[in-house]
Amino acid sequence: MTVQDLWTHPLKKVKESKIPLSTLKGKTIAVDISIWLHQIVGGTEEAPLFALNKPACRPGRLVRELRRRHKVLDDAGLNPIYIFDGKRHPMKVVAREQRDTPQESAQEWLKEFYEKGKSDATISDQEREEALRKMKEASKITPAIIFMVVQWMKEESILFYCAPFEAEWLCVSFVLDSEADFVLSTDGDCVVLGAPKVVVELTLSSKQCCIYDRDAVLSSLTMEKYDLSANKDYLPEMAAFLGCDYIKRLHGNGPSTVFNKVLPGYREALDKQQYLCNLRGADQSYANRFRQVTNLYRYAPTLRRNKETSEWELRPLMPLSDNEIACWSEMIGFNDGSHPSELLPVDSSRCKEAMTFDGCSFIVDGGGPLPTFTEPMYNDNNTALPPFAKLDFESIPICCHQSSVLHQFVAARHPHSLDEKCSRETLEQHVEEVKNHSIVEKDKVPRVIDRWRASNVLTGVDDDWNDEGCDNVIRSLAPIDEEKDIRRFYKNGNEANLERSHKLVDGGNILVRESLRCRRCRDNVDDKPKVLFQCDVVPHMKGGQNSKVKSENIDGRDRDFYDFYAIFLCFEHGDDAESRRVCPYPYSCCGCHEGRYFCSHMLALLSVFSLKQQYPAELFELAYARSPLASQTMPLLIENITRRDCAKRKGMHMSAKPAAKKLQLPWFGKSSRK
Repeated sequence: MTVQDLWTHPLKKVKESKIPLSTLKGKTIAVDISIWLHQIVGGTEEAPLFALNKPACRPGRLVRELRRRHKVLDDAGLNPIYIFDGKRHPMKVVAREQRDTPQESAQEWLKEFYEKGKSDATISDQEREEALRKMKEASKITPAIIFMVVQWMKEESILFYCAPFEAEWLCVSFVLDSEADFVLSTDGDCVVLGAPKVVVELTLSSKQCCIYDRDAVLSSLTMEKYDLSANKDYLPEMAAFLGCDYIKRLHGNGPSTVFNKVLPGYREALDKQQYLCNLRGADQSYANRFRQVTNLYRYAPTLRRNKETSEWELRPLMPLSDNEIACWSEMIGFNDGSHPSELLPVDSSRCKEAMTFDGCSFIVDGGGPLPTFTEPMYNDNNTALPPFAKLDFESIPICCHQSSVLHQFVAARHPHSLDEKCSRETLEQHVEEVKNHSIVEKDKVPRVIDRWRASNVLTGVDDDWNDEGCDNVIRSLAPIDEEKDIRRFYKNGNEANLERSHKLVDGGNILVRESLRCRRCRDNVDDKPKVLFQCDVVPHMKGGQNSKVKSENIDGRDRDFYDFYAIFLCFEHGDDAESRRVCPYPYSCCGCHEGRYFCSHMLALLSVFSLKQQYPAELFELAYARSPLASQTMPLLIENITRRDCAKRKGMHMSAKPAAKKLQLPWFGKSSRK
């Protein structure tokens, strides 16, 4: 829900000044979470999870993104209360038409696209990209998605409620009843409904927000064209004239016309009903709807806590007399009953349970509980199938699917059998070969980077790590050649990653002395022997108390943020030394954002291994740079703050030690390695 042009014209100045979110520390904020859900579920990465999975799976990204946003509020010291939408108002036909039309158009496009695929016509990459965008447009929030979010909130003990009707109505009533201090919403209706304070624009990256303060705005904001202070008692009429989800704007009624002509004329008119009928493009039905819309803004039905009994009761935002209560439903556009509570799918005595989805709900027909995901389970402990393990190729041909979807389909049957960089033709041929094969046991299906574990793909990883014999194991591997290895993971090479990896080695960022260790293990799928190395890396410009990173592939330590990322490098370790090559993801993984690919951190560790293979251990130890973490904690005289100062005081020249000079890194002094 929103009011057209509200934030771009009358309230434009409200969004021009941002404040740190931390200034609201200790405040309780009512969050209209439906806006977040539409943003996330409609995202291009999430849409296929709901559109293609047969049946739907539980997508982790939705909960991860909600957890990230919740953490921003929590870290700032706020106390959020999340509010879900309930039953839709019957008069919300305008918004339904506006929103359903693009969805229906997208669904029709996808239907024609799939028919084209069935006719054996050639499908281009551009068409598949367009299909991804159409999936986004066709996405919608279902009760099953609400169930998934509610389960997460219950597990995390996060406070939430479901509104009987619109979420923003309950958000505003919470602020009016001192249950909350602010409303968080991009919806202009909150302003019109009378919310005293609204967080209208939250920037998660910078942790800043804009605040609408009703008293401050209406008392001081008199703009050249839009005088809100003179119209503070007519905000519902302003919203109806500008156009909103409940009533269309009349042709020609832009913001300037509404504030300078239409709204002043309405205020001064003695017969307001006749004034509305006389507007260009209006008639009696428009005047009647206008009256219902303005009444809805003032007397919206919402659950409010009885201060004496602490019970929740359905009451209007603004008080009504006993005579008005009798026709309350008709006043606000509910024409099917004398009281809005009669339109709720649950009895008024069960509203408290419906607010928390406790055995009943406002959003399911008949007031039943939220439906759960009904995907097939593995038999042993009800662990869900991985994403896209099952696809309906009769409805959607192979050629119409995204490459990432087909890769996951194959991985559920033959893990690690296909190179992620293979051609589209090879991928489709492989899908044809395996589409009738059985899905492998759940513990052999590779998982995504989130909370990656070596035990997902390897057995024997719970044995003790070997911290001292790593050098001998490294020298037993096939000779490491970065130029060849990098082209195994990047078809056209990746000079930028290679250069970054060299800088990491030059700076001693690979914590070889402090953290390198290894263990022998076996492949979960074919039981072939492998060896797994673990080592930590300090990213560029990181380290120290004020600069932490989060390594997504480790947990169980004392804190979530570290000075380093954890790298896991896995190698084949059969009888033939030449076959002992590095294995890509999911066997090898880095804790950074690019951890599923062969990132610069992993290439840097390969470089270190290459040096260890070429030079004696004593020479390597003498020449390899000290880690930046160790340097930060080492006492240093101010007079020796630079290497040149130290050399001068000791009568030395700026030259490398003789022993260290023998170990010249092959890329030293070059901007890029050719």
